Order: sequence, then C-alpha cells, then structure tokens
Amino acid sequence: MISLILISLGISSSQASSSASSHASIAPTTYVDTYWHYRANLMKGFVRVGDGAGGCLIADSRNTTTNTITFADSTSNQGWYFSVLATELFLLRENRKDTSGTLKEIACALKAMSRLGLSIDGYFIRDDVDTAAGKRFPGIQNVVSDFTNENPKKKQMSQDQVLDLMMGYRFLALYLNEEDQVDQMNLKKEVKRQVRTMLQYVRGKPIWHSWVIYGKDGMKVERGPDAKFYSKAFKKIGDEILGRKGNRGVRSYFISGAVFWFFKLTIDPLQFYSKTMVLELASTSGVWGRSAERILKRYDLKYHAEVFRLINAVIYRRHIRENEGGNKRQGFHDKIEGYLNLAPYAGITGDEMPVWGQPNRYYADDRIRSHQYGPTDNPPALTDEMPGTDFMLLHNLFLIYYKPAVAKTFAPTQEYKDAFQQSCGY
Repeated sequence: MISLILISLGISSSQASSSASSHASIAPTTYVDTYWHYRANLMKGFVRVGDGAGGCLIADSRNTTTNTITFADSTSNQGWYFSVLATELFLLRENRKDTSGTLKEIACALKAMSRLGLSIDGYFIRDDVDTAAGKRFPGIQNVVSDFTNENPKKKQMSQDQVLDLMMGYRFLALYLNEEDQVDQMNLKKEVKRQVRTMLQYVRGKPIWHSWVIYGKDGMKVERGPDAKFYSKAFKKIGDEILGRKGNRGVRSYFISGAVFWFFKLTIDPLQFYSKTMVLELASTSGVWGRSAERILKRYDLKYHAEVFRLINAVIYRRHIRENEGGNKRQGFHDKIEGYLNLAPYAGITGDEMPVWGQPNRYYADDRIRSHQYGPTDNPPALTDEMPGTDFMLLHNLFLIYYKPAVAKTFAPTQEYKDAFQQSCGY
C-alpha cells in the first residue's frame, strides 16, 4: 500500500530507498513509536517546560549545523501544540495511562499565552523568546524570533495567530475534563477565559468596524489585521467552547459567510495560505455543517489537506468517504496510514519531501513540498530540523477516528519521560 502512496505523490522507489537508507540504523517501528520519539525530540530540542521567558513555546525549526533556533509565528505553532496535547490526552485516557505529564504541558502552554499578554485584555505578542531563552537549548548559539526583531510591529498578534489558537482551544475544550487541574489552575476554565478575552479584543467596537485587529499604538497591526472574512467561524468556535449564542457584528458575519459560501461552490480566489485558513476554520467550526466532508474531500484531493477532513470527522463525529478520487484501490485510511509510515523515525528535516520536510506540511502547497522554490519564498535549509507537530496531530486524529489495533500501544515511552523531566523546571 505504501507503494501506491509513493506513486500518487510522484516519489520514485529509488527516492524512497534513499530516504529509508539514511535511517537504516534505526530499528523498524510503528508510527506510534515514531510519535513518541517525536515527542521526546520536542522536549529535547524545541520546547522548554517552565514559566520563564520562552517557556512552553514551540520553535519553528532548529539547525545544528549553524547552531540556530528559530521561533517564527510561535502562537500559530501554539495552536497546533494545543491540538496535539489535547488529542494525546484523549488517547492516553482511552488506554488508562498516566496523563500527568500531558496535563502539566497543557497548563504550561496556557500560562505561556497569559505571559504573552492574552489574559490582560485579549491582545498578545507572538513570543517572548529573547537570546538567553533561546540559548537554553543544547548547542544553540544563534536565536531568531519575532521578539528579537528590531521592528516592534513584527511582535504583534494577527488573524492567523488567532485562527490556529482557536483550533487548539477547540480541541482542549473538547477533551479536557471539568476537574482537570494543575497547580490550582482549572484547565478548562482557563481555556474558556482565554477564548472569551481574545475574541472580545478581536471583535472590537463599534459593531460596524468590528473584527479588525489593532495594536497597542491604536493602529492596525502590520500583519493580518482584517479578521472580518473569518469572523463567522471565529464566533461559531467561540460559541461552542463557551456555550453561548449572539448576533454581534452582523455585517462582518455576512461578509465572512460569503467567503465560506464561495469555497463551498469551488470558487477559490485566494492564495494557498488563505485556502488553508478557510479549510482549518471550516473543519473546526462546523460552518459547512453536514456538507463539510464532501467539500473538504474536494479540497483534499486538490491540495492534500487531509488533516482537515480528520479534524471535522473527529470533532463532529462525521463519516469520512473512503474512496479517493475514483481510485477504488486506495481509500482515505490507507492514504493517511501511508503518510504516517513515511515519516522518518529519526525526525523531520528539510530534505524529507514531498510528504514532510516543512515546519508545517499544511501551510505548504505541492510546489513548496517538492522544493520548487520561487524568488520570494523562504525555504527551510535541508539540514533544518522540524518539530513535527503536523505529523503528531495527523497521527492522533487517525488513531481517534479509525481506532487501529496499534492504538492500544499508545503510551508514553521512557525516552519521552526522561526528556520531559530534563525539560522541566526552566
């Protein structure tokens, strides 16, 4: 079946053999083993668990050749981190395994958002990783982050940061229990408080000028200020998390509804990244209702956006249509399992293509995934190491939806436990 996946992606058998040979010293594993190895790598090289500057924020990439770690769009990465931790929590509870480490990470990641300012009035900066915080990772000498950028506007929040965070909050609200508590913090209540505060800020006032994000200087933020086009989905996610209804910002919701209506009719005039944002919001908010799987499948076949079909299916308990574009020999299940099996056990680097090899597979189109870069692209170096949260979320959603036999082996490994302990206390 993996050969079918390779052919569908245009990967030759020699390419696959070359990729496999680079990890020949690694014993054969299941994708569950790969997941926990990635989680250990995350603790070792991409995140520090603690309340200090930069604590529980995910690095975008690291390069041990140049001794550089990069924190780009950290609060977007935080949304994927939240989603991974929430789905991990569910799977551990299904197998009656210890969840204390996962809950501690969730609490730390929520505290990180408060540290960035979200809990004050809903406005937040992208990260607080200074040079000292970045150098706490072994072997790192150079730190790149939005926080260290000389232009203060590069630190500002934006609609895409809010979007990814809303996905993470949606999963946390779904899988946290009412009694989950760490260090006197009730985690579910904290999720609701952060969502309520953030949406109040983004919605803004007055109604006719709502859903435009302003910085503390009273000016529109430099990157992604206009959230009107996604306001309907933002509101629906917020309503589901907070259990409330309302009609504030009617004009913005009409504009937003038109965007999702266009996509429903296969009219997609936006750039790929904007398409990704629409698909992520649609799958997380239920804005397309029972038509979502049919629409998401269409975009998946066109843009390889499979994770959003799983998000929609898991959150709203929808049935996934298995037949892939008329190919009766390959169903959706087999395609995803093939992708999971193609993830290199040692970790994702910039030379893994076209399935992996990006900081986030779902923010790259086929051209980027195949390393066909244009003059305005900012490609990762072949030696860049990635955190793998895209793989981890796809993996967890696959286990939750399909319940394969290997899901029963889902449990923290000693490698992860040791890495977690080493990462704590910063």
